[in-house]
Amino acid sequence: MKTDVIIIGAELDAFVTSIRLNELGFNTRIFSSGKGSLLYSLGNIKILNLVETINEKNSPFSLFDNLKLNHPYNIIGKENVKKSIDWFFSLNFFNRIKINQYSYNINTLSPIGRKIPCIGLYYKQICFNDLKNQEISIVEFENHKDFHSELIAKSIKKIAKSIEIIKIQQPDDSKNSDSSSLAISFDNLASSENYFNSLKKRLNKNSSIVIFPAVLGLNKYIKVIQTAEKILNKKCVEAPTLPPSIPAIRLNLDLEKEVMEHNNLHKGSVISKAKIENNKCLYLMDNFERIFNADAFVMSNGGVLMGGIKVYSNGDIRENIFNPKIQNNNHLLKDKSSESLNALQTSGVLTNNKLNPFLDDDSIINNVFYTGRNLANWNPSTEFSGEGISIASGWYTANNIAEYMESL
Repeated sequence: MKTDVIIIGAELDAFVTSIRLNELGFNTRIFSSGKGSLLYSLGNIKILNLVETINEKNSPFSLFDNLKLNHPYNIIGKENVKKSIDWFFSLNFFNRIKINQYSYNINTLSPIGRKIPCIGLYYKQICFNDLKNQEISIVEFENHKDFHSELIAKSIKKIAKSIEIIKIQQPDDSKNSDSSSLAISFDNLASSENYFNSLKKRLNKNSSIVIFPAVLGLNKYIKVIQTAEKILNKKCVEAPTLPPSIPAIRLNLDLEKEVMEHNNLHKGSVISKAKIENNKCLYLMDNFERIFNADAFVMSNGGVLMGGIKVYSNGDIRENIFNPKIQNNNHLLKDKSSESLNALQTSGVLTNNKLNPFLDDDSIINNVFYTGRNLANWNPSTEFSGEGISIASGWYTANNIAEYMESL
């Protein structure tokens, strides 16, 4: 079967691009050499907020005027960003995984108790405002080093009526203490009713909310959490652990299933070269020198953070497949570590308003598009926009590819 579009990477924007292109009538092949940065997500969808407005109730779209003109959101356009987010939350498979959408930023928590503003929460993930004036029980599994109950308790101390921390055994006898093993043990639990009945005896009878580490299953988590709420007769939520994030793995698995229903996903494949002539990519080559043809190509491989864009010890920054023009913000010349990190985060590929990359001579590659963390002039760490940029740039790229394909 002829491939219309090849997508390089396993980022959220790669999946979004593939799903949207399928809706528009095009088939895709995703080549992934590993896992994407989605696994570092915390069970939420962040669109935009600023550190100075983190405690304010606001719409992320009301903050767009604070962004520079060359920010990816401004390249894509505010209305397109809105359309892409609405489209994302309307996807049918979200009915299965129960992601909640809000019209304004709410605060969830990071693994160390930091407030994180978002407009979407995965199923039963912790919402800061829901904890106000509540008696709360925090459950911690023995030897689980990736969950910091004390930091979670400290962050909600001022708003909660009371807090208790209870340490309990894992749901199996393996004594595994990593988050993935704990999640699998909940999937394999013979009787979750018995497990939560034993926990019930130890909880404060007056507590109204029980906070668990976000490890209550990979595939059966909805059933497990519903059973916990039924047995304990309390609202049960999950709080994030250190990466890898189990809620993000759940979403990643569902996105992969959605893509593979209609398209191809190649894991472990390393694309190493591109053949470009007359401002057009003719084909890609992998590390075994196999050639892959398509009409359009998308780079969704995570930018500097995930190694899609290489950072060299001399300060040079390059994307080595298509060799586009890079905005290098000279991180080695910064005096402070925070300034250096910001310079790295905001370095990336320069594109036109269709997200086609510029080359060093300021020409573009007409059938190549860049998305997500590859793009220059934004910092997901300071503007809480990681998922939003991925969704918007993936959706927008798919629409631009459809327009390009119609012109052939």
